[in-house]
Amino acid sequence: MYLAGDTGVMADMELFPKLFGNIDLAILPIGSHYTMCARKASFAASELLKTKKVIGCHFDTFPPIKINHDEAKTRFDEKKVELILPKLGETFEI
Repeated sequence: MYLAGDTGVMADMELFPKLFGNIDLAILPIGSHYTMCARKASFAASELLKTKKVIGCHFDTFPPIKINHDEAKTRFDEKKVELILPKLGETFEI
């Protein structure tokens, strides 16, 4: 698992699968305010981290980081990466 924290896309993300092997799951910020947007996060997931599953974080908790869920899903679908967008307080299994 890769946990990005509050960050944007970094070229060093490409090193993680090379150093540590397959990344089964990445948790990426997609709120676009001081972090990645869905377009950049889908690129990071597919091209740099080489993962097929992402849990989005740092989105929808206050107005500046409200996202369009359909647009985000489309961006990740285009890269053949599953995007999980949990609701606040929701529990789920991965």
